[in-house]
Amino acid sequence: MVLMAICAVFVIVLQKDLGTGIALFAIATSMLVVSGVDKKIGAVLLALLLVGGLLMIITAPHRIDRVTTFLKGDEASVDDASGYHIAQAKIAIGSGGFEGVGIGNSVQAAGYLPEAINDSVFAILGETFGFVGLVFILAIFYLLLMRILHLVDLLEKPEHQLIVAGVFGWIASHVIINVAAMTGLMPLTGITLPFLSFGGTSMLFIAAALGVVFQISRYTVHGIKREEKYENTRGRRGVGRPRYASRRSTR
Repeated sequence: MVLMAICAVFVIVLQKDLGTGIALFAIATSMLVVSGVDKKIGAVLLALLLVGGLLMIITAPHRIDRVTTFLKGDEASVDDASGYHIAQAKIAIGSGGFEGVGIGNSVQAAGYLPEAINDSVFAILGETFGFVGLVFILAIFYLLLMRILHLVDLLEKPEHQLIVAGVFGWIASHVIINVAAMTGLMPLTGITLPFLSFGGTSMLFIAAALGVVFQISRYTVHGIKREEKYENTRGRRGVGRPRYASRRSTR
């Protein structure tokens, strides 16, 4: 917890990046849940986290503006400086309709929507590929996250479980926060959509984290059982061959 507090100070207070701070706490929360933390301790930590998050919001004017804009809901418009971003994001998603306007026909990507290829890429994808495309993208993320979560149950070593759970919390927090912000379900915050937002650093680190997960997936319970089965099969075959050979030699 001391390490998380230090990270929160550097990331949220000094760097003024609440989105990355939320992702860090999501990683820690996932690891605590998998480790089997006591419910009372978990409740206390959750309460401290909520209080700390509230303090981080009320001590930063730009975060207060984002929360105020979020509370306005559909009343936020492009004429309001604080509501311009979310209003343009909703226009982009709504303009896509069911099937989208097609590749190269996006209007919001031409400069109306801020950070069109970074934090706001989900809205641009909604305009380009429509409702069908967004559902397909979310389905892929869901399958990936469920596969990672299922892997936790198949691992025997606690350290492997904690690593995989941390990667799950990292990717899940990025997907949930980005999608929720672009659709108006939570206040805007600068956080990328994994594998889709422009940026080599984000792609590099998330791909490296998945590479670690894939490597750890070799040490699942099923993999160990298969190896034991194959070893036992080879052992039985090895015992059987001399027996048959001895029968032929006696003849």
